[in-house]
Amino acid sequence: MPDSIQSRVFHRCELPSTFVDEIKNKQNILIIMDEIQVAAKNGQTIYNSFSCAGLLDKTTLYENDVKILEYTATPDGTIYDLMKWNDASTKILADVGEGYISSFDLLQMGRVKQYKDLCGLNKETGKVNIEAFVNIQEIKDDIDKYSIPLYHIIRTRNGSEQETTIQNFRQIFNHYYYDFIKYDRECEVTDINKTLAIVPLKHTFIFIKEMLRCAKTLKRIILDYCTIGTL
Repeated sequence: MPDSIQSRVFHRCELPSTFVDEIKNKQNILIIMDEIQVAAKNGQTIYNSFSCAGLLDKTTLYENDVKILEYTATPDGTIYDLMKWNDASTKILADVGEGYISSFDLLQMGRVKQYKDLCGLNKETGKVNIEAFVNIQEIKDDIDKYSIPLYHIIRTRNGSEQETTIQNFRQIFNHYYYDFIKYDRECEVTDINKTLAIVPLKHTFIFIKEMLRCAKTLKRIILDYCTIGTL
């Protein structure tokens, strides 16, 4: 954002206090929001802040000439809420860039499958459900079809469940033939794209915890003899 409006940029943690105090009762204003699906449910930060500032009342918006411009690539349920505003709202779909592949394209290509539990940890007993190993074996069956080593990205749960997931994979995938990398706030990897730029010598799992959130782009490197891909 340009320096001239830096002081008018509010982050989520500032919404309940600073933002609400600045916006409440003002007229002729434009609010620009990014990633509108975050914390937007009833009782969450966006909902509570907008409610407190009177921004959920259509009449108040009209009377004070308040306009809200919202951006998101993953609208989730917010798009359905927006449709309830009838003539007070409009939707603009941006044209996708050249080479863009959507989740629907991936589904038709057979590269997207139903999510299944890969952890299976019962916190009360400390035991892992056998079904988790069955699900991981399905992944192995798919990976074994590739003739060249690839990167395979697995998003794990937090806390001890991350380590449980990794140990589950180690039981199915022999470490002599597969590599395992952790990508979280405590690991040595600072830029995941630098790792992906290195052609793997073995099939390599990258276990993600609390990383690769919104706006992070993974680079796909194509070489004349090998493609670095993700599962």
